[in-house]
Amino acid sequence: MPLSLLSVFWLLLLVATPLLAQECDTKRYATTPSEGFKVLPDGTVLDVRHRLMWLRCPLGMHWQGDTCTDVAEP
Repeated sequence: MPLSLLSVFWLLLLVATPLLAQECDTKRYATTPSEGFKVLPDGTVLDVRHRLMWLRCPLGMHWQGDTCTDVAEP
């Protein structure tokens, strides 16, 4: 009995291995429309669809113009 179970295991492994391989489609890119985000004056960005908010700069830095200034906290 153990021999037949082992045979079934190896057969399933050989058949399933090609199905587990994944290929990346390089012609498709994930995109999110820019109107889905709202840049707020306090240096945060809001994802209006999912209601998520994050800082534009690391802690200790500040958004000024079009870049982060100052030094990030360690």
